[in-house]
Amino acid sequence: MKLDMDCVRQTLLAVESAAVDDRITMDFFCKKMPSFEESEIEYACLKLEEGGYLVLETVPMTQQILPGVKLVLFAGHEFLEKTRDDKHWAEIKKVGSAVRVFSLEAIKSIAEGISGAAISKHFS
Repeated sequence: MKLDMDCVRQTLLAVESAAVDDRITMDFFCKKMPSFEESEIEYACLKLEEGGYLVLETVPMTQQILPGVKLVLFAGHEFLEKTRDDKHWAEIKKVGSAVRVFSLEAIKSIAEGISGAAISKHFS
């Protein structure tokens, strides 16, 4: 399965928008992110946990275990702060396409470069 970076970003934004006592399940994500398939969201959640961006808990469902999100870790918040702005996100994706690298680490590195450039430009 392919990891869709737009889905990764939207997943983190959806979790961030939840109240502390919300139960964050696949139903929650499907309502918040109708442009993505449930399988894409589930895969993004699993990979975000692997990467240290989210903590998942398993929620028993009929015939399978689907992830429920427990919380966003600091790395997830940091990733969001670097990718939140839609203009920056478009630039990050443009650079990612140009260099043909779309891993979480590459996206994070590109985002840091764009953020650093914006900060430097501000002080120039």
